[in-house]
Amino acid sequence: MKKYIVFIILLILSCEDIEDNSRIGFDVKVTDQNSIPLANIDVILFAQDNSTSLLPITTNNLEGVLGFGETDANGFLRLIALKPTSNNDVTIIVNPVAEDGIFENSTNEEFTTVALEINEELESNTINLPDVLLSKIANLNLTINNSSNSENRIRFSLEVCARSQRLSLINGTSVTSNFVNNQLFSQDLPFFNTLETCLNSVATFSYTLLDMDDVVVASDSIEIPINQNSVDYVFEF
Repeated sequence: MKKYIVFIILLILSCEDIEDNSRIGFDVKVTDQNSIPLANIDVILFAQDNSTSLLPITTNNLEGVLGFGETDANGFLRLIALKPTSNNDVTIIVNPVAEDGIFENSTNEEFTTVALEINEELESNTINLPDVLLSKIANLNLTINNSSNSENRIRFSLEVCARSQRLSLINGTSVTSNFVNNQLFSQDLPFFNTLETCLNSVATFSYTLLDMDDVVVASDSIEIPINQNSVDYVFEF
């Protein structure tokens, strides 16, 4: 109940983003990776200027909220919202993350967050959004060991499916991956890191080993299947 009081206050405060108090409708269906509808998933509609970023998307960042709701038992929501002015882009946040890690609905914390961007003026009063697929969250636990006790250093990057994803419905661009880059010397090892990623995705670990004279000793890319809720991957050299 407290969350909805906050939304109402913010709607009152967002009058500069509203076009003559008119309304617009958004139809959206939310499913999991098996096409099973997801109920009780929060959906929030934001108005924002082109320079504003909503990633990471949190329920504590609610300036410009024009409407909100949650999906029904069939994973469907018809969101009736205040129509933004032509000066604002629209972003629809599906399953926003609470900044403090607390979720209103017990199932939400199991799934990813998706932001759908519409960066052009809305001409229709009803917008049929594409179905939104939320992936289940998994953890990738990375360990890097210098088992040979060599003086080589390692440069690596790790690409994983992102916990929060951004999709543009107009130009087709997307941000669906997170990258970790690092360089480690012998004294930095062993190295441990845990990353949130998506179940049934593939992470890519790319590395280069260099000796003390900066000569490349080895280089490769390795695909890591994320096929369970917690995956341990150990790289040794």
